[in-house]
Amino acid sequence: MTAGADGNKELEAVIAKYMYRDPGGSLGWVCNVCGKNSKMKKNIEFHIEANHIESAGVTCPICFKVLKTRESLRQHTKKHTNQALHAAM
Repeated sequence: MTAGADGNKELEAVIAKYMYRDPGGSLGWVCNVCGKNSKMKKNIEFHIEANHIESAGVTCPICFKVLKTRESLRQHTKKHTNQALHAAM
């Protein structure tokens, strides 16, 4: 599956097409592609973006490293924040 998503809203819409809420409620949120499930919607969104959607990736605005998902970018940029804090001390 390919996402030509330049913006988060478009990517969110693509992700939403590949998941559903378990009608019985016992599974929580379910990936349409592979059946992975989680009680937490965000976990399935991360899973779908990382495993079932092809994209050019997202670029770190600080070091320009290209990462696969928005979540990996979020975690990566924390490293820059921590480095800046330690350098200031």
